[in-house]
Amino acid sequence: MSAKLGADAARMAYADRQQDYGDPTPNLSTIGAVWGEILGTDPIAPDMVALMMCGMKLVRAAGRMNRDDLVDAVAYLMLADDIREGVA
Repeated sequence: MSAKLGADAARMAYADRQQDYGDPTPNLSTIGAVWGEILGTDPIAPDMVALMMCGMKLVRAAGRMNRDDLVDAVAYLMLADDIREGVA
């Protein structure tokens, strides 16, 4: 991963998106609760939601190379890691 890609992803995850949407963990928890209801299962944990969103972005990037999808994928990985480490 290039340093610029990582820096752009960090800015998106920790500055741009947090300014727009606030703390990511409650948002990802809400998404997980909605997905759980749709699937008829328990809520999906916020770190797993972040990993699933990363997967979606990777599929998009594989279909049509768009740098924004790669930046988003890395940002979701960063969020998943922070949630698992207890810092998000």
